[in-house]
Amino acid sequence: MKTYLQAYDLWEVVNADVKPPPLKANPTITQIKQYSDDRAKNFKAMSCLQNGVYGMIFTRIMANQTPKQA
Repeated sequence: MKTYLQAYDLWEVVNADVKPPPLKANPTITQIKQYSDDRAKNFKAMSCLQNGVYGMIFTRIMANQTPKQA
């Protein structure tokens, strides 16, 4: 699973378990896009984890909120 997440550049999201800082006032389009991408990485990592396990394991991790918890 670690290698799979590394291939999609998501392992750092799981390992660090850090949420992106909120946007500042009057963000630029680039900052908005970066924030959106950083936020989406958590959901992508969770999706990879949930899709990569058997049903029994899935029921254990489906309630977790972060990839690190899963």
